[in-house]
Amino acid sequence: MEATSVRDVMQWLVERARTPLVVMASLLGFAELLHGHSLSDAVYRSPSIEARIHLAEHLGGDDAAPVDIEVRNTSDVPCDVEIALSDDLAQSFEQVAMIPEPSPGSPFSVRLERVLPGEERLVALELQGAEPGPHAGRVEITASPGDGLSIPIRTFVTH
Repeated sequence: MEATSVRDVMQWLVERARTPLVVMASLLGFAELLHGHSLSDAVYRSPSIEARIHLAEHLGGDDAAPVDIEVRNTSDVPCDVEIALSDDLAQSFEQVAMIPEPSPGSPFSVRLERVLPGEERLVALELQGAEPGPHAGRVEITASPGDGLSIPIRTFVTH
């Protein structure tokens, strides 16, 4: 008899909790969509470099889009690394700020000199002022001629 009453109580609890849990999960998912959801931490590799890019997939119209590009030298020798944001993506935003400062003559490109074996460096960008809608482009990372990565990136700006 006790097992039946425990089972009845459990069934009653599940029935009463199901609706609030579904509503809460839906609201959390919607809030994440509104406040930006970061791209997965996929790792991109070439023979001598490894890279990760962090960018919100969804942005509000007035929000800045921070982009973090982490690059690591996986080779046994120091190398210079060039990181460039594609013109089509950069030009779809009113402002593009980069740290470190862009290379002279290349407003959307940064050169990291003498990245030591195993060393990781960060390039931080902030994109702001895009029209609502999808925006896509690429990040080109070159360690030496013939050794580089071309990583597609995208974000969606809401009004």
